[in-house]
Amino acid sequence: EYLAPAWRGAVWRQRFSGSAMVVRGWQLANACFFAGNVWAVRSIARLDGRNSSALPTNFLTPAPYAFAIWGVIYMMEYLFVCWQLLQGCSLRGQPLPPQRSERLRLLKRISPGWCGANACQIAWCFAFRPSLDTPQLLWISAVCLTGIAGFLSLAHGLLCEESGLSFEELILMYVPLMLHFGWTT
Repeated sequence: EYLAPAWRGAVWRQRFSGSAMVVRGWQLANACFFAGNVWAVRSIARLDGRNSSALPTNFLTPAPYAFAIWGVIYMMEYLFVCWQLLQGCSLRGQPLPPQRSERLRLLKRISPGWCGANACQIAWCFAFRPSLDTPQLLWISAVCLTGIAGFLSLAHGLLCEESGLSFEELILMYVPLMLHFGWTT
């Protein structure tokens, strides 16, 4: 096992019988930002977590069942994060197949957008709290939501530029990003 401190050169190697797993720094960042996102969404008390029956009627708020999609979004994003971590696996001493190398290049290109979106989601959880529910401060959460959409747009745009994505890539990479991006826009 090896973990280098530098972001660009960080590589973690785990040896299994007959195979080697290489995890790059940007792959770890993808997993860490997603884990932070999940923690923030589950742990921070937000305005949308209050008892909605006690609040006045707001016809602009989506129906409660509309939020059920988040279970699907987070499940698909979890699969994406696990899958992208496994893309560095190869048989010991063997180079990665060309398709896997291309996939790693694409994953690396979308990584800043993915990490940025998750960072903005974490910031939104901190900004969309009862203590910041004032006309003077509510704009902060709107900026965070805009950041989520902007960063996901960046990652989504890079994916859309790619031609010939495999079925596996469509399901495990495109669908999770597209669902989350679709919700935020």
